[in-house]
Amino acid sequence: MELNDLREDLAAFADEEEDVAVDPDGNFMLVRGGREIVARLVDVDGNSMVDYEGGTIPYRKFLTHELGRLDQLAERLTRREAVSAFVDSRVSIFRPAEDLRSGKALEILEEECRQVPPFSARVTFLTADAGHGKTAVLREHQARQARRFLDGTGSYVFWHVDLQGRQLLRLSEALMGDLGDLRISGLWMPAVLRLMRQKALVLAIDGFDELAAEQGGTDALGSLATLVSQLKGQGVVIAAARRSFFDTDDYLRRAGVIERAMTSPCQFDQMSLLPWDRAEGVAYLQRVSMGDNKIRDPEFTYAEISAELGDDDGHPMVTRPFLLTQVARALLIYDLDPAEFIRASDDPLSGVAAVVHAFVTREVQEKWVSSETGEPYLSIEQHMQILADVAEEMYRSQRDRLEIDVIETIATLLLDQWGIDPSRRHQILEMVRMHVLLVPTGGGGDRMRSFDHPEFRDYFIAYALKSHLEVVMDGGNGSDLSRYLSVAQISDSTARYVCGMLERTEDRVTTLLATLERVVAREWKPTFLQVNVGTLIPFVCDGLFAGSTAEFSGRVIYSSLAFERSRLHNLTLEGGSFVNASLGHSDWTNVRLRKCALGEIMLSADSHFDGVVFEDCSIDGLRISLDDEEDIREYAPDRIAWRLEAAGITRAEIDDEVMLPVQLIESPMEKLAHRVVRLFSRTTVVSENQLVHRFKADHQAVIDTLVPLLEAHEILQPRTWKGAGQSRVWALTERFDDLLQAQSGVGRANLVEFWRAVRAIS
Repeated sequence: MELNDLREDLAAFADEEEDVAVDPDGNFMLVRGGREIVARLVDVDGNSMVDYEGGTIPYRKFLTHELGRLDQLAERLTRREAVSAFVDSRVSIFRPAEDLRSGKALEILEEECRQVPPFSARVTFLTADAGHGKTAVLREHQARQARRFLDGTGSYVFWHVDLQGRQLLRLSEALMGDLGDLRISGLWMPAVLRLMRQKALVLAIDGFDELAAEQGGTDALGSLATLVSQLKGQGVVIAAARRSFFDTDDYLRRAGVIERAMTSPCQFDQMSLLPWDRAEGVAYLQRVSMGDNKIRDPEFTYAEISAELGDDDGHPMVTRPFLLTQVARALLIYDLDPAEFIRASDDPLSGVAAVVHAFVTREVQEKWVSSETGEPYLSIEQHMQILADVAEEMYRSQRDRLEIDVIETIATLLLDQWGIDPSRRHQILEMVRMHVLLVPTGGGGDRMRSFDHPEFRDYFIAYALKSHLEVVMDGGNGSDLSRYLSVAQISDSTARYVCGMLERTEDRVTTLLATLERVVAREWKPTFLQVNVGTLIPFVCDGLFAGSTAEFSGRVIYSSLAFERSRLHNLTLEGGSFVNASLGHSDWTNVRLRKCALGEIMLSADSHFDGVVFEDCSIDGLRISLDDEEDIREYAPDRIAWRLEAAGITRAEIDDEVMLPVQLIESPMEKLAHRVVRLFSRTTVVSENQLVHRFKADHQAVIDTLVPLLEAHEILQPRTWKGAGQSRVWALTERFDDLLQAQSGVGRANLVEFWRAVRAIS
């Protein structure tokens, strides 16, 4: 070990960087927690050991236990609330240069954390839609790995940091805040980074995309890029997100890497949680309990649930873990048969609404009733209004939990407004404290409440938003709606839910669009209004205007997932900015985007476009997602136009002059080069073994012809091989999008010349 590495390690844990002294013989001293630590680094049979307090221990254990106190962190993590009735879901895993494969979530996650790439850091995105169990997987692995670390069978601590409900300013602030919640002192950010580089600590960021990154904010992405850069090519980060929206190019761009500068190598993997099948659903019903109550016949109960859903094993009520757990919870609380709780619906998005209304109906009819008369204390509508006002307060304060006192104040104000008999108010407030959808939350004792799942909070925020939208659709001026949408950012789930509650006719939606256009034009300063309007528009227009036309013009921000799976007809949108926009699985007919900044957009293989025109729009890049295959990526303007035309999208100038795409003819070597370049969309470094595995029969042409060309044009740079045996490894020195853009002859000379050289190969 180099003395400089030793000094940097020790300085990360010292009270002050200056409180470290190291001599050439390996003797060192540092001040940690006000205590002076004196020890000596020695070599024993080629292993770094530390003579400390009369004994000799491995240097790594000295860092992890004596300085990092990871054993204390692991012990505190075991105290966190366990995942009840955990079922190990199936996942698919995609790694650079490897084929897509599937397996059990905990097994694959353990591989991602333990089998670290020798040449680079790793960022693994754990992706799934809301309610598919991302948090449960991370919490379960945290608990198991903490126990393994404490009993000596685990080599690292898995630290799950939940960002949901936090106001994310800087990622480091969230980490330090979580350490404070755990009452771990003296573990600062430099120490966290050193432990991650030692592969003794794996950081799992949950809710990473919630409102901050996934819907257009750049702070969270910049924080992740900075963290990865600080790891200097070592360590693992797990990020739970709706989808993998961050890759090599985002990393290079957001880490502030200047042109042609080397950066810390990193690869980006994607784990996707798969929907539950019958076996997983039955396994959950076998394990779930509430006190001494259990599901008596899980197989029969699952069959009954499925029957109520029309024997549809693909219904979200049974494939989304969140919804099935809520159904099971209701069956245990109320001692019901599935037929008494579940009401089937043709709308696959209505699972949350069905569960909410089933719970509220049961509470109103069976729990919130007078013991003397049997009369309900409140109506279903009043019950929903209390929950909506609680959710609105969370929305306005940007918190995911509230003190009981605040919730009681909200309820009291509503009871006054409704003129509820004072003799009943005490009982109602007692019931509010024990509400089935508002549960005690960790860290607040019995004084804090949160919704049982973020989807419930999003649903009731939508319920509160509904009244503001209805005022506008009925001809109101929109001032209250404008103020509401300016406060904080709504999720795409909230937009979806509220549009399912509204009476959406073409006339009413046209009125709403006109009012939204005016309030956006009046908003002279940037607020959340612009992004919230952009999130609402695709949902309010979905499935309408088959027999008429609609337009919206305004400088709004269309967020990432708002257009995914959308069905738009005869609609013109003008002047908007698209951020990480996904048009995946969409069906558009006669849609025109005019003067929009589209950025980098994503399509899927089953996206359908008919009569769609991008008029005078700027496009930075195009991704086409293919099932079980590597994405197609294009950044050259002529190639983007070619791909769009093939998908059914025409580009035009403002005077309606159609930009006819050039028919591109690629030689086999150019197609192969394009595949090689696309490999770097998820990694900044690649080994010879990976090239052999990925390109199989074509690997000789890649290694003997294309790699030397990439080296000669200073696009790839050889790195030192660190693995067993003899092999080679290369790192990317250019930005990924610049390299693909040069394919059309635009860009720096070395990149353009590379593609000319490829085409010259017969």
